[in-house]
Amino acid sequence: MAGRKRLPTGHEQRESGDVMTRRGIVFGLVIAIIVLLLAGGLWIRQWWQATREAQGIEQLDWRGLDVGLSHLGATGFRLQLDRSGRRWTISGDDLTLDWRWDGLIPRPVTLHLGDLQVSLVASGSGPARSYDDGSPPSQLPSWLPHRVRIDHFDASLPCRTGQCALNGSATLDRSDTGYPVALDLQLTQASHRIDLKATLDGQPSQRLIASAQLAIDDQPTLTAETDYRADPTRHWTGTARIPDWPQAPWLVDWLQQWTPVPDDTLPSQPAAAQLDARWTLDWPGGKPLLESASGSVALQGELPQPWPVPGIGTVSGELAVDLTASHGQWQARALQSNLTLTEPAAWADALPALIRPDTVTLKTQPPEHGDKIPPGTLPMAVTLTGKGRSQWTLDGSVTLALSPPWSMDFKQTHVTGRLPTTQLGGWRLASPRLDLTLSGHADATALSLKTGPSAFVTLAGLTAPEDLNLGLDTVRGDLPSMTLDAHYRTDKPALDSLQLKGPVWLSAGQITHPQLKPQSWRFKGSLTSTLKQLSLDGQLTAHSGADAQVGLKVPFGGELDAHITSHLQAPEDSKAWAATWTGWPKLLDVTAGTVDIDTQLSRPASGPLQLDGHADLRNLDGTFNRTGWTGMTGGLSVAIKNGQLTAQMPDLSIQTVNPGVPIGPVQLAANYATAQDQPLGGQLTLQKARADLVGGQVHVEPQQWNLSRLPIRVPLIVEKLDLKRIMELYPSEDLAGTGQLSGTLPVRIGRDGIAVEDGDLQALSPGGRLELPGSRLQALAGDNMAMGIVAEAMKNFHYSVLDSTIDYARDGTLKLGLHIEGRNPDVHNGQPVVLNVNLEEDIPALLTSLQLSGRVNETVTERVKKLIEQRQNDNTKEQ
Repeated sequence: MAGRKRLPTGHEQRESGDVMTRRGIVFGLVIAIIVLLLAGGLWIRQWWQATREAQGIEQLDWRGLDVGLSHLGATGFRLQLDRSGRRWTISGDDLTLDWRWDGLIPRPVTLHLGDLQVSLVASGSGPARSYDDGSPPSQLPSWLPHRVRIDHFDASLPCRTGQCALNGSATLDRSDTGYPVALDLQLTQASHRIDLKATLDGQPSQRLIASAQLAIDDQPTLTAETDYRADPTRHWTGTARIPDWPQAPWLVDWLQQWTPVPDDTLPSQPAAAQLDARWTLDWPGGKPLLESASGSVALQGELPQPWPVPGIGTVSGELAVDLTASHGQWQARALQSNLTLTEPAAWADALPALIRPDTVTLKTQPPEHGDKIPPGTLPMAVTLTGKGRSQWTLDGSVTLALSPPWSMDFKQTHVTGRLPTTQLGGWRLASPRLDLTLSGHADATALSLKTGPSAFVTLAGLTAPEDLNLGLDTVRGDLPSMTLDAHYRTDKPALDSLQLKGPVWLSAGQITHPQLKPQSWRFKGSLTSTLKQLSLDGQLTAHSGADAQVGLKVPFGGELDAHITSHLQAPEDSKAWAATWTGWPKLLDVTAGTVDIDTQLSRPASGPLQLDGHADLRNLDGTFNRTGWTGMTGGLSVAIKNGQLTAQMPDLSIQTVNPGVPIGPVQLAANYATAQDQPLGGQLTLQKARADLVGGQVHVEPQQWNLSRLPIRVPLIVEKLDLKRIMELYPSEDLAGTGQLSGTLPVRIGRDGIAVEDGDLQALSPGGRLELPGSRLQALAGDNMAMGIVAEAMKNFHYSVLDSTIDYARDGTLKLGLHIEGRNPDVHNGQPVVLNVNLEEDIPALLTSLQLSGRVNETVTERVKKLIEQRQNDNTKEQ
């Protein structure tokens, strides 16, 4: 039995089978785990390779890696990848990632980075692609931790100037379901800091609710809230508020690094600003917002400190706008502003320097009336004030078009202005003032205005160029229904054309000119002004009643041109011009006839005044001093050109000239030429001078005289004077005679007066008869028998020879040396008698006696009487 082997019992057999089964299971599990690990490692390897290729990962390095079942940590890492033509280099320190397990799926909970460096540059390895449309994802990726915190980051990113640095810290929190998301971002720039806190909630594909708070250097700067719903009809509401924009001049410089616009188009940061905005808008999905929206937008802003805005100027003040929209048709319900513009930009250079403002103030408010507002327009009450060399104010009702083409309508707009004393085209305008009521229309290329019935401008004085020697005081111009049309460009600010046109009424308290007597004047006519010249046409009337039709053209910097015409009807107009023109002789009266004057004045831009005038005389009657005339007819032309004065009198006729002795008809034709600065020293050319005198004629042969070489001698030829009519000049002397006299009177004209030297008259054959009063001659003869015979003979003396020498002194004394031969048939059987007689006559006294006798006219008689009375009074005073 000892050698027999014992067989296991059934129980032992069962235990042995269980052990072998367990060993097989463990072995199988080990084999399965090994296979899974090998398969997982192979899958992870393949996944990592695919991920690297898909994400462009070129390098991933770790330092101090610590991996656990619910965390991952690293003291540092470095990642390089190239995506879409951009090379990323990302490195960091103190990385901690915690997650929790959702079954077999890890869910990241927190990600913390102590320090992060990011560098992004263009690699040129491929074209850049856009992976999204910029809108938030509808669902946040599951791998995004609930909280991401970066204590500090340094980023080098592409910017306008190349590569720019971005530094700061950030914290991102999200809920378990994704939204809401909260971002806390701090950016640092040198010693400055920007803090942004933002939240995003909702479902981006349906509704998005966002809010943000921005602080600069710990000063609250911006708060904003918005609610956007993307139903079939889009709905968007929101508010934004800037309570007080901080003084951060560095901010604009920093933003310019990231903004792809030239520096000169970005405004500098305002020193201070406040802004409130509210909006509620609805529009159909798939339609542009501005072209299809309905709703309202309200903006209210304040710039308490001046803010330079490129292309406009430095702006400060308050602005409030309330807009409504209906299916893309925008309508402003109200615009209220109080803005001040200083240091205007280049656009102001297009304005004339005289009205170019240094400061502009704009105040607007809704109109007071409740009229229905046309769609697409904004009516408002506007007050616009400009200050510079000039000061002007526009106050009235303005309506703006709110959609293209942009335009502006004026209605009952009151414009006042004060301009400085200025020079314009050689004219000096003293203290211009304007007060206009306007209506009109303006758009991007044109301006059209019309003045109201009470529009006017004033000048304290108006002074012409020096050579005109003309000045006007207290000038006023009324401009009813005046129109202004201007065309301009806004792309390159420039005024292409301007026209001012309409009726004008001008008045001057006084006009000063050497040829005019001081008095008020008025002008009624029309005005046209462009950028090149000013034109006036109308009637000019003096306070005296003198008037003229005036056409004036004043080019700005060119040749002045004036056309003056006047029709004078005596005696009314002659009296008016006598009270107007300083050159009108004091003792000149025109009692009948007409004068038409046509004068052209011009003044080149550089050069003296030029004149071309013509006077047409018709049947003028009148008196000059103690000489009367009738029937004066003819033409007189005067010209001043290039420093030369010329006058032409081609054919002047006078029916009678009567200084006491009737003369006429008179015919004259002459020319005169001289230097303008030597009016009395020129060349006188006589073509014709002829007159009837006491039954005969006197004339002067055509001749020339140089008046600069005085004295001159004028040979006056006498033909067939009627002795009978000469004797009739002495009605109280009982003189009579017959016969005709001819001869020559050499007239000497000098600076000291007029004289006749060695004149000679002879009686024409067969002589004539003389009758002298015997009583006077008998008294002269006394007891002288020979003189008694002469006295008796002169009662009826038949002469055959009568010669006379004539000398006329400058004092008016006429000396006659008579030689008479003849006889009296009733005395001594007609014995021949020869007489030599010297006579003197005071011609002024003779003429005075003739004028007193009424032989001229009543005016002359009255003047002579007054003259005699004055002389008698003077003599009495001397005694």
